Amino acid sequence: MTSFVRNQQSNWRKSNCQQSPALEGKLLDPERAIGHLASKNCARIISAFDFTIDGAPASVEPLLQEQRFQGLKVTGAVSSLLGQEGIYAQGLWYDNKGRFDWVWAHIDNVLKLEVRHDTRFRGGAQCIWMTTHVGEYAMGFPHKSYAEFWNTALAYFGAPSIGPLLQDDYCPNWWPAQSLGIWPGLLRPGEEQCVLTWEEELRQMTERLSVEAGAKTINLGCSSAHGSSGQLGQPAHNLCQLQPWNLAFDGGLKAKRKEPVMP
Repeated sequence: MTSFVRNQQSNWRKSNCQQSPALEGKLLDPERAIGHLASKNCARIISAFDFTIDGAPASVEPLLQEQRFQGLKVTGAVSSLLGQEGIYAQGLWYDNKGRFDWVWAHIDNVLKLEVRHDTRFRGGAQCIWMTTHVGEYAMGFPHKSYAEFWNTALAYFGAPSIGPLLQDDYCPNWWPAQSLGIWPGLLRPGEEQCVLTWEEELRQMTERLSVEAGAKTINLGCSSAHGSSGQLGQPAHNLCQLQPWNLAFDGGLKAKRKEPVMP
């Protein structure tokens, strides 16, 4: 990462907050590390979010039947699902400074909201996912001011609410054995505190994204009082390598970043 790019990163992060969110296209640290391979379609998490239309909080439930989201905007805390940072980010522990990269981001091109069992988030836990032109987002918890609005969407899909994992408990079964060393809670007898080296982590991320055209998902449809049946699941995304890779092992991750604040 050049000093010019590093200074640009530092400048926009200093002002990043819920009232001054970044554009959705800003890449997070794990995404920048693998460069062009991540730019086609990012797998992410968004939490502390709210949906608005014309600046006012808006329920998405009336829009779900026809999947028409013109004028709908989303602001929330966005993190990547890539690598060990992506594993840790699934705990939704935004108060743990420096353990994973996240920013406040603004999204205004919602294409789809659907419920899935997608293995990229918590081993396939049932969750609402949002698709945009930039990426696919596992929907975590809403901003506290938006909770009542979001509950109507959960009811429409018959989906459970998603919240932070307990940090003082045993790790869930979906947590990778090779990442047990970053689990903040208890380990069971026989579990070892393994942590991947950065070089191995980078190798696995690029190998997985280049071999898989996208994580295969199961679309559950939306069994609601409205009778919408959903459609058959499609591959989550279709990544293509259009340029030569530039996979420097520093990956731009060594620059100190300013952490945003969760209200």
